[in-house]
Amino acid sequence: MKKLLLNIKDMRRLHVFYLLVVVNFTAAHFTWGQAPDSAQRKIRYSLLLGGGVSQFYMQEFPSSPKYRTAEFLIGIRANKPIGRMFSIVAGLSFGAKFKREPYFKFDPVGGYFYTSEPQALSGLDNTTSKANAYYLSLPILLNVTIGSDTNIFGGISGRQWLPRDSDYMDVLRSQQEFGFLFGTSRKINPFLSAGLELFYGIKDIYPGAVSFNGSRFIDPTVTNQSLMIFLTAVLPSRE
Repeated sequence: MKKLLLNIKDMRRLHVFYLLVVVNFTAAHFTWGQAPDSAQRKIRYSLLLGGGVSQFYMQEFPSSPKYRTAEFLIGIRANKPIGRMFSIVAGLSFGAKFKREPYFKFDPVGGYFYTSEPQALSGLDNTTSKANAYYLSLPILLNVTIGSDTNIFGGISGRQWLPRDSDYMDVLRSQQEFGFLFGTSRKINPFLSAGLELFYGIKDIYPGAVSFNGSRFIDPTVTNQSLMIFLTAVLPSRE
């Protein structure tokens, strides 16, 4: 299976894509602002608060440990209607990936580390167990409204992991990440909604080769995934 690795050219294309989306988003705002029903076409801003679980997935070894951790997300999203059923959603969020108990334990008597997970990688274990990690995310989504209270959305999301001090292999430190974001939400009342969203990373975040039990070295493809339950609250309009 080919590795889906973003190189410098890919990142430039991603930045250009985001710029085009922002330009189109702004143009759509002024275009729809001239429509008779402009009140229904205005951008609506919402505060998002979510929590869930994230994991690493190694494509070559699906049964390997997942390094699951709790994750938190807070941010703001803008919803721009482009029709009766469709809208474009863009946002900016701050996320936290909380540390977990390590797979590798230290034996003070023998003076060595041991683990009960034979396919655990110390680099991924250290990344998720030594300290919390923080990131900024920028999703661009297409939202479809079904009926009067249900939404289904999907699109792309870029993540920028923040730098942190570490003297160990840290695959998330200052990492740029890219993936797909899918989900659904349902209105609780006119101003509050609850939903579920899945981030499926497609960028390989592991930088080196590994060998299990003396076998040949392989260059694993490790991606990040997260599942979030969230609430969104529509912010009041100035008008």
